[in-house]
Amino acid sequence: MSNTPAGLNPATKLTKERNRLAADRTLMAWIRTSLALIGFGFGIGKVYDYLKSVGVRDSVDPIRRTLIFGGSFIILGMLALVAPSFSTFEFASDSKNRISLTAPCDRLP
Repeated sequence: MSNTPAGLNPATKLTKERNRLAADRTLMAWIRTSLALIGFGFGIGKVYDYLKSVGVRDSVDPIRRTLIFGGSFIILGMLALVAPSFSTFEFASDSKNRISLTAPCDRLP
């Protein structure tokens, strides 16, 4: 006799776990990328402030261009942080992808 419930194959359980872990890794990669984009956006502003304080960079309208360029990276990073979250929450809420992380009662000592 098998200890698994009817219709639940151990391979299926492992497949669900691998899919969940892959979704977690993908979300972490998106978080890392979005934080890098946001940091780069703020870094552009800091480099401009440094160049302005040294007196190296003087042009017609550098503040506006810098704000648009740096702000676009910040907004892109925020979108890259929010958009994959919806996909991950949708994946996690799907009942087909749920797995039990607790040990079955027959395996406990």
